[in-house]
Amino acid sequence: MPTTDIKNVNASRPLEKHPNAPTEADWKYFSSIREALLEKFSRRHCDRLRQILAQTDLSEDDKRHAIYKAVLEDDKDVARLFNGSRRSILDLQCMSLTAYGLLTPEHIARFSPGFQACLNEVRLIHFPPPVDPNLAFQKGQPHA
Repeated sequence: MPTTDIKNVNASRPLEKHPNAPTEADWKYFSSIREALLEKFSRRHCDRLRQILAQTDLSEDDKRHAIYKAVLEDDKDVARLFNGSRRSILDLQCMSLTAYGLLTPEHIARFSPGFQACLNEVRLIHFPPPVDPNLAFQKGQPHA
């Protein structure tokens, strides 16, 4: 039985590029703002810790526990948001950063029109708009 070199299975056939995939310029722009986004996240984290320390109704030990818990939670978020950045997952990373309020509409406007459309598609899949309760069908009411 012949062996197959797994590394080269698709080497002769390049993958089709999605029309709204991030461009090299999109990746370079994201790479240029990544550190500022991390700094913004870190500032929020430090503000959260300062709020815990300022609470007068907590004992010092309770503050220590709350800080420990906050650090653990935020470390998970930092890993999820910033570790493993690569162009192939830039759309999901940008959506996560947007959900955390780190990537703003002004940032998104700097991406290529195609990648902006991609981000909008991903946003609608993961964060669909709320249903207007006034449009919901009522039991026993005829459909319009």
